[in-house]
Amino acid sequence: MFNNKLKIFLVLALVAMVAFAETAEMEEEAKPRPASRPKAPAPKTKVFNKGPAKADPFTPKPNTLYLHSQGERNVVVQPTHAKYVHFYTMSGNGPFTMNANDFSFSLEAMGGSDISFAFMPKMQQRTNDCWEVVIGTAQNSKSVIRSGTQGRVLTTVNGPRANGGYFMSYTVTVKKGVMTVSENSKVFMTARVPKLSSNKVFVGVGAWEVPVTYSNEGGMGGGNGNGNGGSSSGNGNGNGNSRGSSSGSSAQRSISAPSANRGSQAPQTSAATAAKDAEMLAEGKEKVNLKFSVEGNQAHYTNFVDVPITEIDNGFDFVFQAKGSNDIHVAFMTSKADRSSDSWEIVLGGWGNTRSVIRSGSQGQELASVEDNESVGPADKWRTYYISYDADSSTLSVWNDAGSNNDAALMSAVVPVLSTTDKIYPAFAAWDSPVEFTTPVYVDIGDGEDFTGGKA
Repeated sequence: MFNNKLKIFLVLALVAMVAFAETAEMEEEAKPRPASRPKAPAPKTKVFNKGPAKADPFTPKPNTLYLHSQGERNVVVQPTHAKYVHFYTMSGNGPFTMNANDFSFSLEAMGGSDISFAFMPKMQQRTNDCWEVVIGTAQNSKSVIRSGTQGRVLTTVNGPRANGGYFMSYTVTVKKGVMTVSENSKVFMTARVPKLSSNKVFVGVGAWEVPVTYSNEGGMGGGNGNGNGGSSSGNGNGNGNSRGSSSGSSAQRSISAPSANRGSQAPQTSAATAAKDAEMLAEGKEKVNLKFSVEGNQAHYTNFVDVPITEIDNGFDFVFQAKGSNDIHVAFMTSKADRSSDSWEIVLGGWGNTRSVIRSGSQGQELASVEDNESVGPADKWRTYYISYDADSSTLSVWNDAGSNNDAALMSAVVPVLSTTDKIYPAFAAWDSPVEFTTPVYVDIGDGEDFTGGKA
């Protein structure tokens, strides 16, 4: 009996427990649930190799030529042993044309040697019908202007010029048959160039055995009417006075010379010189022509102008006339010593009237040379020569019978600094035939000690 009651009690307890559990579960489900937390955004996936951004359309600039049409800043030209396969052919203002008789062209280049550009009527790898400029050829020991690719050398300037570490700016100008080459706006090489078969030229660039990097853009100016290219202006900053005094005399003298503030341009014309003469006469200074007759003396300097040029660190001009058939020699020396190495020497019409040169020292190292059979002679004709020294660039330039301020120099060279800048003596010599010389100086005819400078 007791067992039956226990069984009934256990069954009822179990039923109660189940009922209680179900009631609790229902109450829990009836409670309000809190808002669910927002899920963290999925990380963004990085995308690679999307390709280059769309380039802006390339718009050529006016008065500018391009090696390539994609707008690159620079173009590397691989060694081609001076075969011209890269040309500035695209112009920003229509079809490319450049007047071969009157133009200037500017570019930048960087290379350890043989920075080469050619001006030719047709785009050819090599041709005799062109002008070629090579900067830093022969392992960067000299620069040349040639007639034809690898052709006849018209002028040579010794010394390293190419630079593989940074860009240099070059300008080539042709006017009236004379080519001038400037580096960073300073003229360092000139030559008379032969006429080409056409009045229009293309510009090609090349390299020899090391790569050369050229600017994609080239500035164009001159006779093509575009007027925006680089110009060969030189620096022409000489602004001092060239003074001199007569040795052993109370009369004061100075070298007669027109203004030198002209860069690559020729000295002033005879009208300006006449005005200078009148000005000096009004100040009591009379122009006197010193004359020398020099026999063929194998370039021994025994004929000195007794008026030294002083303060040459300010630059100076020197003008003289000469007549002879060949080998007109003039030197600027720190003392009256024959064949001094401490001097600059100019030879006009040397080697049988075939070449003219600028040397460091008498019979010394050639700094510039040009094939030239027009500057000297005939033997009975007086010819006028102008020499200018620009102290800022240490450049000595020579003009022959300059007719206007726009004529380019016959030749120019960077010359070494002399041992003194206080004064130098001009001197004349000849080689194997007689030459007559004359040069003007101003003599103070008054009692005072006033003197004039060599520049206007």
